[in-house]
Amino acid sequence: MYQLKEIFKNSDTESNVNYILADFESFFYDQNGYARFSLDEEDIPLLKKTISAIKKIDESSRIFVCIYGNELTDKDNKKFIYADSLWVLTNLEIQRLHDLFDDLSPDISPSSISTHESVEELVNNGILIKDNNSTVCFLDEYGKECLDKLKIIYWD
Repeated sequence: MYQLKEIFKNSDTESNVNYILADFESFFYDQNGYARFSLDEEDIPLLKKTISAIKKIDESSRIFVCIYGNELTDKDNKKFIYADSLWVLTNLEIQRLHDLFDDLSPDISPSSISTHESVEELVNNGILIKDNNSTVCFLDEYGKECLDKLKIIYWD
């Protein structure tokens, strides 16, 4: 697993990036509190359970955490990164994703699940992908053909 902090140490990257899509496992592997998600810590196992179900149903799915492209500082003066959505490349329909959350983890049902059309301006706007094999590239280099499979799962 790579260190997410590495992404934010590169000033060239930081100036061109609005969002970073980090591999789901890598984001939640962080044990030192640097990576923070909008759900309460005790709800993360429910999220992992639902993501496991998605991967079991659609073995070709790819799950990314959409991290805001800048570091934040908390009240204790610790730097951290923050995310409130997952970008899922899957063949599953939106309703099927809603059903999985409703069935497996109703306490953490997302605020919305949408397709790439709802965030089209973001797709062309400095989104960096860092996956678990340490590949770093911009979304348009990763392959826009994936957009047809993209579902954005958001919590507010």
